Amino acid sequence: MAKKIKLVIRSSDEYRLIAVVSHLKDYKLAFEINQNLGLDLVRYDDLAYAVSGDIMCTYAWYRFEDSSSHAVFYLIGSKHQGGNLIPSAKSADFFMLIKNHPDPQEIKQFLAKLRTIPNVITAVEVKPDTVKDIDMLLDINELHEMEQLNHR
Repeated sequence: MAKKIKLVIRSSDEYRLIAVVSHLKDYKLAFEINQNLGLDLVRYDDLAYAVSGDIMCTYAWYRFEDSSSHAVFYLIGSKHQGGNLIPSAKSADFFMLIKNHPDPQEIKQFLAKLRTIPNVITAVEVKPDTVKDIDMLLDINELHEMEQLNHR
């Protein structure tokens, strides 16, 4: 009997993407976000990705899961001397990827608080469907998350 293969298509609607421009180091930004926004971002192994050809680049990767709302927050570095994580968003230094957070009003409040952090130049929500490489980012983030959580 032939097996049926089920294709699961992930909707980018379950994700919120925030581009952050800041001169802070990743660990300092994560600390400031934790202090000012009440998160507990934890650093894991860097996310490794071959941006162009054979050049392997690594990007800082932090994660926090809110047990009450089941929202998951990721802080991902975007800059590496070998290339940007998302070439179509060159100006972003970091991405805050938020999974399973349906309340747009809370996202607006989150953005407002994020912008008040010293040395955060700007933080803007980006519609995931407007970013050319969003599927790539979501895929490598999911794979990296599975790897990291299985090793702990």
